[in-house]
Amino acid sequence: MSELGTILPSAKWYQYYINPFELMGLQDKYASADDINSNQIKKLKKLLLQEIELEDGEIAWMPNLNIDKAKALNVCNELHNKNLLELHLSVFNDNRLLNFLSRGDCTCFLADLENAPLVFKQHNKTFNANTVLILINQFNLVIAEIIKSKQFTIIKQLFNCRNWVPSSKLHLLTESTTAILNKHLNKLEIILNKAKNQDISWDMIDKILYKDALFNIINELPQDLFKEQQERILKLLNLIAVTTGNRKANFALEIKILKTAQQFSFKSKKYDKLIASNLEIIQNNSVELSLNNLAEILNKAKYSDISWKMIDQILYKDELLRMINELPAGPFWKQHNIMLRLLNAIAVTITNKGNLTLAIKILKKAEQYNCDNKEIEQLIAKNLQFIKKNQLSNDYLKGNGWIYFILIATGILLLKTCS
Repeated sequence: MSELGTILPSAKWYQYYINPFELMGLQDKYASADDINSNQIKKLKKLLLQEIELEDGEIAWMPNLNIDKAKALNVCNELHNKNLLELHLSVFNDNRLLNFLSRGDCTCFLADLENAPLVFKQHNKTFNANTVLILINQFNLVIAEIIKSKQFTIIKQLFNCRNWVPSSKLHLLTESTTAILNKHLNKLEIILNKAKNQDISWDMIDKILYKDALFNIINELPQDLFKEQQERILKLLNLIAVTTGNRKANFALEIKILKTAQQFSFKSKKYDKLIASNLEIIQNNSVELSLNNLAEILNKAKYSDISWKMIDQILYKDELLRMINELPAGPFWKQHNIMLRLLNAIAVTITNKGNLTLAIKILKKAEQYNCDNKEIEQLIAKNLQFIKKNQLSNDYLKGNGWIYFILIATGILLLKTCS
């Protein structure tokens, strides 16, 4: 079954629509209701009832349909209703629309995207107040199956059928999708309530957004129909991040939540600026804490040995380098300069204690940061060059130590010989 074909499993076919012309096995196409041959219809209806009786409700030309006589007669008698007659004829004359309403085939929404407006214009009068519920019910059944099977890329195109739905009925078109969204959003509400009293983890949010695919689903939905749910997810993620920070600072988690909120494709005047502002505050607080931790390492380096693991924890695991790179240099020039000066000072301090290898590693990391302060850049480059030169000298002495040993030994022997 291709993505462009039937979405619904066969057990869910014909739930909301059976076309009487198809049911009777009509081979011809009638251009208009005036062209319908009533004698032909009567003959086909009789043959249909015989087929149902002989085959216990199975019909050779209607796969996966089992129908009794009473229901078949009701379907055929819909042709006596003018509104339904026009619907059935219009649908019967368009195989793609027929396959969607009866079997959930989505080709009519996807086959000709460039000419989609023309495709929908063609059926603007097909659905009216009396018949549009057939389309709406089938759409809700199909969209739920699409979401369940994670075929997210066709969600947006499928909502093109809104062009056939009167504005007063549009809220019905979103029923099943809204129910699915609210189920996932309610889970985020539960996480928000937990965050007020206990620690939460990214895995709890990741399960809802990615494993349960809320992120993919809500991104593909038209914003004018789902603005409420899209703003609700932004509101919840923002509140979860802020609540987590208010109870117990967890900068890495808070930042990850807010940055995820910024990755949605839709925009919100109400929450975009708020999320960006909160993210900047949290990143700044996180940077300040990391800088304080670097300052503590500098003080420790004056009196005891330090390791690269201590620096790595702050720069990478606590994400200082990534965060400070993301903060604009203008408003946060002070933090940028402090970080580089601390790294430089740590390197110089441990150089004086003879740990040249670690000092070089620290200064190389400092050089990887894109700094606008030329004075600090030059200072780091100068110190790095100086330490490298000293390391080479030390390595030379170590590598050639046996020569000095031989010279000293030879000198001692000569002294003994002379004496």
